[in-house]
Amino acid sequence: MRTAYLKDINHIPCPVPYPVKQDEIAKMLSTLSEKLENEVIFQMKLQKQKEFLLSQMFI
Repeated sequence: MRTAYLKDINHIPCPVPYPVKQDEIAKMLSTLSEKLENEVIFQMKLQKQKEFLLSQMFI
């Protein structure tokens, strides 16, 4: 279906977690975001180290 009209989907229940659960979810997502950011930084550092080591091998 390309377009969903309100009249077609208005009857579908959409539960919303309690605020405490929403906070837990938000904290978990923030933690995962920080972890991903740290892993990207670590990967960049490893890439630089690899480039340096390769350049030293072929001097």
